[in-house]
Amino acid sequence: MIGKIMVAGVIIAVVAITAVIVFSMQQGSGGANVAAAPNVKFVSFDADRKGIKVGEATNMFYNVQNFEERAIEDARVTIMIEPSGFEPYLSISNQTVDLPQLLGKDAATGEIKVSITAKSTPAKEAVYVVKGVLLVEGIQTDTKQFELKISQPTGIAE
Repeated sequence: MIGKIMVAGVIIAVVAITAVIVFSMQQGSGGANVAAAPNVKFVSFDADRKGIKVGEATNMFYNVQNFEERAIEDARVTIMIEPSGFEPYLSISNQTVDLPQLLGKDAATGEIKVSITAKSTPAKEAVYVVKGVLLVEGIQTDTKQFELKISQPTGIAE
């Protein structure tokens, strides 16, 4: 009987130690991924007009900068619009852009232009969130956003 209790105690101890080791390894690898995210960020992300009428367009501009000491060769920006289902109402030029190489610290892309055109609106007025997502080496390193208001034309010369 005492032998069975000792064997059960050893098994429980081995299971507990194994669980602690596995948990520690998972925590360690999660922290390493966060630390490994390249330091590449938006330095600007804005539109020339944040309120447009159906039939008009706005130009948005963004610039991305490398704060790493090394070159960055794999970076892209994707422009997303929320809520989803915006496609019948808005069109976007250059929705995803593969960025040029950022050859070292403080290298920047320069101003990149994206046009958003209001084709129609689901109501008299609609507000969308325009979001830029920056992916570097497959890791999201930054996001920026602004609101864009679309309205019906009034029919009166403005």
